[in-house]
Amino acid sequence: MFDKLFSKMDANQLFWDWFSKNSEKLYSFEQNQDFLFHRLKDELNKIDPNLVFEFSPVLDNGKREFVISADGIKSSFDSVKDLTKNAPKLLRWDIVAFRLPKPITDTFYFEYIEVAFDDIYFSSTNNNGKLDLDLYIKDFSESAELTSLKLFYFWIIFLVNMTPSYTLVGWRSIHTKDKKI
Repeated sequence: MFDKLFSKMDANQLFWDWFSKNSEKLYSFEQNQDFLFHRLKDELNKIDPNLVFEFSPVLDNGKREFVISADGIKSSFDSVKDLTKNAPKLLRWDIVAFRLPKPITDTFYFEYIEVAFDDIYFSSTNNNGKLDLDLYIKDFSESAELTSLKLFYFWIIFLVNMTPSYTLVGWRSIHTKDKKI
């Protein structure tokens, strides 16, 4: 038990040592984005292969946000929390756990697909404090179930505006929008 705890702490420390050493290159990532992002993802994979990241544009205070998320995979939430909790103070970076809410628009892009909110409907029921949802998506097909499931979680984050929404949603079902609600 202690070995696992210490190895996780060591992996987090090794990651932050690597990030600190490369923070200036990462801050100016546009100069070598593919290489740097590949290296960063390799380093995150050493902690948890489900971790993903985003960089903000340079903010008014001269810093960038480095957002670390679990891409909706609940079993990796603790990895995000542990890693961000152990982040050092960095001069040009603010470290953020989980993706922040995005401004609401009429459409959004998901895995290179444009999705309009008019193409998504839902019905819900309360199930002992959890929200059971049926999601109706235009042109949903069983062959695209994994992408649609990711879209479902992305949609919930987008509307509910918080990653813990995953813990509030119980059963879910995805249907073609043409099915009667």
